[in-house]
Amino acid sequence: MVVLRYSIFSLALMLLSSCAKSQPEQLFIIKSAVTGCFTISDKKLLHDEPVLLDVTIGEGDKSQSCQCKSALYQYSAYQERAGSVVNLISGNFTSLNKKEVLLPISVQKQLIFADLPMAVSFSCAQQI
Repeated sequence: MVVLRYSIFSLALMLLSSCAKSQPEQLFIIKSAVTGCFTISDKKLLHDEPVLLDVTIGEGDKSQSCQCKSALYQYSAYQERAGSVVNLISGNFTSLNKKEVLLPISVQKQLIFADLPMAVSFSCAQQI
């Protein structure tokens, strides 16, 4: 009886795990105009709402100089569809004392086309 109970439990777990859908991996294109200021690695998309991009930032490329006047940067997330640019979100962030940055990419999951790559561009923030 004990063996039968565990085998039914195991079968139920296998059925549940096979029914669970895994999130398809979103393809990212990073376009950075600030590689002399910082580098980006370890990109991970968090599918909550808002949708967040978790990136690790490191030291800038020593062969290039940083053109930004401060440690304030601008980013923009978008997708290209049928020759048009679909803007998702843009904003500012700082790299001061940061090794990891969470960037909102979209307010809602439904705004992201799952079958298209997402582009995220980085540049110097506008100085006022």
